[in-house]
Amino acid sequence: MELFFFFLISLLLVYSIYFGIWTLAYKTKENVTGMRPSLPPGSFGWPIIGETLQFIVAHYEGTVDKFVSKRATKYSSKVFKTSLLGENFIVFSGAAANRFIFSNDNKLFARWRPPSVQKLFPSMKFVPIEHDAAKAKKFMSLFFKFSEAQKLVASIDSISRNQLKNNWEGKDEVKVHPLVNIYTFTLVCHLFLSINDTEKVSKLLYHFNHLNEGILSIQLSIPGTPFYRAIKAAEALRKEIYLIIKERKEALAKNLASPTQDVLSQMIAVPFDDGFMPELEIADKILAFLIGGQDTTTATITFAMKYLAEMPHLYNEVLKGIF
Repeated sequence: MELFFFFLISLLLVYSIYFGIWTLAYKTKENVTGMRPSLPPGSFGWPIIGETLQFIVAHYEGTVDKFVSKRATKYSSKVFKTSLLGENFIVFSGAAANRFIFSNDNKLFARWRPPSVQKLFPSMKFVPIEHDAAKAKKFMSLFFKFSEAQKLVASIDSISRNQLKNNWEGKDEVKVHPLVNIYTFTLVCHLFLSINDTEKVSKLLYHFNHLNEGILSIQLSIPGTPFYRAIKAAEALRKEIYLIIKERKEALAKNLASPTQDVLSQMIAVPFDDGFMPELEIADKILAFLIGGQDTTTATITFAMKYLAEMPHLYNEVLKGIF
């Protein structure tokens, strides 16, 4: 039962991965078209750096929610303006505000890529974000369409058992978040790239953690900064993915791999409206999928385990609802 619950959370969240990098940020359509919008209360902070330092401190202390709630209280509004990482932002907080954003996608709001993301993912400079999101949605839909549920359940169950056996069983104490991070990355590597080699997964995870830490950092390409490490990590990851793409193309040509076995095969074998994707775009999309599915999935499973451990009666209710 525990493994099934673990799998259920993972599967539901993996299906939402195509939202990841594509819905990273929004700008109002008025802003995109150059018209000056009416701004909510708030402060842009210091010139250039804005309120970035306060946000970074909150991030490392794990109190981003307090960063938001403090300003929402100060301005008596769940919508306020601020400036982070050299960009002006409007922050929406609360269920109603988020519902307003997502119900007005491509109406009052347009998707937007921060400059740091464009620099780390070169192919995104040449592909309109709506077109990019459509591709992402298509390939994720194809993956779940052609993947047999029984095989998916068996694969995820096997990975879950191995992770629990190797990292959890027999331990007096475990740090949940780092271990769940390894679990989710192992899972997405299997689902998207058919990688099952633990050493290769560990190598990719090492670079991936540096990329994830610097993707929304201050754009200082100086050795030692998070953004510089993210640039180097993205280059190293693309190099590894290029090798995997080359091997997969050879396997597909020799009928040693299936065009529908994972997301990578489908990106190689299935054309979009503008033809087959170049390798750079494939590599960037794979990285975007990994980012989209990693932090959100890891955080959700970690919090689910935390709250279920603190309130075991809810755990029993969840199991009753499932079975």
